[in-house]
Amino acid sequence: MADAPFFTILTSNDAHKAVTNLTGRDISGKSVWEIFDPNESGGNGGVLLSEALTEAQETNKTVLMPPFRYDMSAPEGKGTVEKWWQLEIMPVGGDGPKPKYLLVTTNDITERIGQEREKIHIQRKLEKLVAERTEGLVASETKYRGLIEQSPIAKTLLVGKDLIIDAANPQMLKLWGKHYQSGT
Repeated sequence: MADAPFFTILTSNDAHKAVTNLTGRDISGKSVWEIFDPNESGGNGGVLLSEALTEAQETNKTVLMPPFRYDMSAPEGKGTVEKWWQLEIMPVGGDGPKPKYLLVTTNDITERIGQEREKIHIQRKLEKLVAERTEGLVASETKYRGLIEQSPIAKTLLVGKDLIIDAANPQMLKLWGKHYQSGT
């Protein structure tokens, strides 16, 4: 019901009870806060849900909530499990500017959030690996170029099928009649 601050539950279908771990419980006639204690929600889910329900009641407009965390009691009743939700709250009925009821469609997106977290974790691991390998390659190239540059023997590094000069030490430049300029 659109009876803030209680938001009394009139009915709940089996699918809702299954995703919220309430199968077998009669929650009709109870405040949403009696069933879903905001102090146990984890994160700021209780605040977000309260604000969204109030907004739907006050504006008489559908509210689409962004993903939010609101933990549920574990199915075995021992502790809580982290859950992520996305809700649509649609005002229904009423003779005036305020609705009489709020129809709440509950989407459990916990698995999707878990997959997104795993992707982020893998991406960070890959970024770290790339950074480490890049650092190693830069160090290796610096060492290699140092060996060429400091060699007492004339050396050059040619690359590609066109044999483009990539590096030449001062002794090689001297043989070619060129002047050595540090950093070039």
